[in-house]
Amino acid sequence: MTKKEMEELISIKQEINAIEMSLCAPKSTYTFAFYKDYRTGFPIPKIETGYDDGSICKDQLIKRLIATKKKLQRKIIEAEKFIEIQTDSELRTILRSYYINGLSQEEIGKLLGYDRSTITKKLKRFWRMKI
Repeated sequence: MTKKEMEELISIKQEINAIEMSLCAPKSTYTFAFYKDYRTGFPIPKIETGYDDGSICKDQLIKRLIATKKKLQRKIIEAEKFIEIQTDSELRTILRSYYINGLSQEEIGKLLGYDRSTITKKLKRFWRMKI
């Protein structure tokens, strides 16, 4: 796996959070629909107003959420396989904590007894060696 593929895990998790937040937000809004009525033979602009509960949008969001979660599961399995082949146990902990568990570099540093900058250097050095 590449660094870009591992960082994609983080972005997929953020996308899932955004979709879940939009599902939880109230969607009932006052909406307008503009169309042209041709019953008279000429295009006459018409306006319809009303409340939209967003039920159509919610169905699409739920389908998108399910598809994104499946994609995340596949990526996590690939990432776990990639992490397991690394020889350094400390590096495996850093990679798993940062990319899969979503901990910040500062939190990983506290967990392992290092400074944040040390974790950053270890990650940069690892990815530089992989290229």
